[in-house]
Amino acid sequence: FEASMPLYGQELDENHGPLVAGLGRFVAFGKGTYFVGSTALMEQREKGLPCKLVGLEMLEKAVPRTGYKVLDESGEKEIGYITTGSYAPTLDKYLAMAYVPVEASAVGTKVKVLVRNKPYAAEVVKMPFYKRGKTK
Repeated sequence: FEASMPLYGQELDENHGPLVAGLGRFVAFGKGTYFVGSTALMEQREKGLPCKLVGLEMLEKAVPRTGYKVLDESGEKEIGYITTGSYAPTLDKYLAMAYVPVEASAVGTKVKVLVRNKPYAAEVVKMPFYKRGKTK
């Protein structure tokens, strides 16, 4: 989880493909390249993404769980949902991955996460949450 690796059934499913999950660099869009779904992905890339997978760091002590709602900063409008969330022991933080509209996906964007019907402050952060240092 701390390495922010998207999992099928969580971050990837029939409605959320590699582009919105931030995996576009692994999709071959070269001339003459065809694979099942390539036409749909090319159209999505040309039209623009409807949403984006982002990392969230909770600014208050609360555990963001799968399916919890992401609200705008005011806490009044639902803008997305948590795909995976937990306490990250390596970083000693409460983190989540969530789908939000592209306009709410910039690092530093403040949002709220609805945890047990109470909004808690969170912030969009860069992923991966943790990168292991290189060893010799």
